[in-house]
Amino acid sequence: MRIDFSRLFASGKEVKYENGVSTLTIPSATLNDAGHYVCEAENIHGTAQSNCVVTVTSSTESDQSEPKFTLLLTDITVQEQEEILLDCCVKGKPNPTVTWYKDGQKLAIENRMLQYTDRTGLARLNIMNTVPTDSGEYSCEAVNALGKDATECHVKVVGDSSSFSRSPSRSTSPSIGYASDDSCAPIITRPLVDTVVKIGCREMLELEVEGKPTPMIEWYHNGKLVSESRTIRSHFDGRVAFLKFYDAQLNHQGQYICKVGGFTSAECDIQT
Repeated sequence: MRIDFSRLFASGKEVKYENGVSTLTIPSATLNDAGHYVCEAENIHGTAQSNCVVTVTSSTESDQSEPKFTLLLTDITVQEQEEILLDCCVKGKPNPTVTWYKDGQKLAIENRMLQYTDRTGLARLNIMNTVPTDSGEYSCEAVNALGKDATECHVKVVGDSSSFSRSPSRSTSPSIGYASDDSCAPIITRPLVDTVVKIGCREMLELEVEGKPTPMIEWYHNGKLVSESRTIRSHFDGRVAFLKFYDAQLNHQGQYICKVGGFTSAECDIQT
């Protein structure tokens, strides 16, 4: 198929000539735009030609894919008033829309809940201050124009601490047992870890502590007390402390220290 630029220009194609360079732009290319293209230059001394073959592939075939979970949800058991943290990861193009369900119904997001999906496809559901009614079957569904995929898990919330067994793999020091009227100094049982965050993404620092009475938590960034803002929020449910970044920026990188009870601390570095 021979196409001269003058006819293309008349049909809505854009032709530019600047500093000896002629450019043909075809916006929103379709399969019909494939073919043999010839550019012909002419002046009083003669003509010259250059040609090429343009192949247009279907976007569905070349760069789109249906959603597929690469990290699945897993069953968990948590104690009442502690945190539920569900993570999964989905790939797909165009980016799929993620929806969370509980017991087959779309999950109604409350103030104590946080859900987000970052640019890598990591989908996270956070539920703080859990209650027994948070128990149930949770699923995450991802949908785009090409299809859908889902992953599910069972969540159990137990109300009596005596019936809840903590996993020893979650602790970096032995758990401490104590009667309800005893007290003990704060202990960090799951420390902070260094993190690399992409600019504009969401991230969360978290550590786990034990202590009675419930210790006070303070976060420091490069030696200065962290002030909450639109992009940073902190939360402590009595056992797990969070520092959440809703829109990571370059000025968020540096050393973070979480002081527990004023004298026990954990630290990590964030790079953006």
